[in-house]
Amino acid sequence: MKHIFLLFFVLASLVARAQNNCNIGNQSSVGYTNPGDPVFKDFLMGIKFTLGRTGTLRSINLIGRNTRTAAKMAVYKDVAGVPGKLIASTAIDTVKSGVISFPVTPTILDSGSYWVMAIYSTTGGHTYSTTQIGATNDSIYYNPQPFSDDIPGNGSDFVLYKDNTTFTYFLGIDCGITAGITEVKNSSVINFYPNPAIDFITINIRPNLIGEAYYITTISGTQVATGQLTDAFTVVDINALQAGIYFMIIGDRERETIKLIKQ
Repeated sequence: MKHIFLLFFVLASLVARAQNNCNIGNQSSVGYTNPGDPVFKDFLMGIKFTLGRTGTLRSINLIGRNTRTAAKMAVYKDVAGVPGKLIASTAIDTVKSGVISFPVTPTILDSGSYWVMAIYSTTGGHTYSTTQIGATNDSIYYNPQPFSDDIPGNGSDFVLYKDNTTFTYFLGIDCGITAGITEVKNSSVINFYPNPAIDFITINIRPNLIGEAYYITTISGTQVATGQLTDAFTVVDINALQAGIYFMIIGDRERETIKLIKQ
């Protein structure tokens, strides 16, 4: 009986994870017949995928071919078929064999289309690709730039290269508001995540709170950190806090308080 119960628990967990998976993109190299096509260095280049429902971006991914080159990735919101505002970018990692997952700060993505891009420090067959005969929606946009440059904040001036090639890039997305994100109802705070947190939290606010302060206090009221809400998304470093329960006080004119758990 214990074994049956354990099997049921494992299967239920796997089903729950599958239901929370809204990944978009090419997650397998099967059928990608151009593994040797070179991707040129110093070109931020990518393709478009469509998300069918709201989800939480957790990672940007590619399937690598063990070229050992340095790479970094980015996601842009699509605006009328062209890359628009930068949504997320990653740190540098090495292209190994198999899936290389570049973590990002959890970010809410609305349903719609997004451009998934990568840039490499050397030229080579870093990932898998295929040319889709007759396809019309897999045009490539690119931006020539040194690998060492920052990822541009907007892709509206990127260049179109239309040859219907698609790469094995994909986004790791959880469906909807998932565990670890606090959704504050009827509030100027849209989302607050992750919670509990280990090292960083992200505060997603409405425009009326931009420029105001935030404060972190202990449950006894002692202030242990403060800062400013500089944008719609503000990332707060909580590495210096000891594990425990705190209060995050957001805003000066319209104060809102959220319980924060530091692990």
